[in-house]
Amino acid sequence: MCCVTGVASRAAAQEFSLESAGVRFGFPAKGASDGFRSAEGFLDCNLPVSWQLGNNFLIKTRMDFTVGWLEGGGEDAATASVGPTFVLRYKDVPLSLEGGSSSTLLSRHEFGGQNLGGPFQFNTHIGLSWDMTRRWRLGYRYDHISNAGIYRANPGLNLHTFGMSYVF
Repeated sequence: MCCVTGVASRAAAQEFSLESAGVRFGFPAKGASDGFRSAEGFLDCNLPVSWQLGNNFLIKTRMDFTVGWLEGGGEDAATASVGPTFVLRYKDVPLSLEGGSSSTLLSRHEFGGQNLGGPFQFNTHIGLSWDMTRRWRLGYRYDHISNAGIYRANPGLNLHTFGMSYVF
């Protein structure tokens, strides 16, 4: 914490505001995730905290809200999640590095022969976003969905997720 405070030259206060809205589609990354797919709509909101790191880097904070669908083993589930994301930008480069973790609820946790353990999961992600224009963004995320061991069964899912969003 001291390192971050020492490196950050100043914390900027902003208002809670809409940042972007869009859709994402996910495909299995490996192993236990085979046969799973996802789709979700999302709304991202700026939080009133950011850090300027020197003259070149900015870390912004966001709250991400999603509603979606998860399919595996011929079974479907509704999903909903909310959680923070940190966004790292360099100067005016239209690329950003994003990472975060969301609390996630599933309407079903058994998919054919695969048991995810229970309805409460965590979705942790890291990815890149490209602002194609001032209003349109493409993104890639590596998503890991897991219950962090709060249930006996915890196979976890890994998905490659691609998205497009409108930036407000």
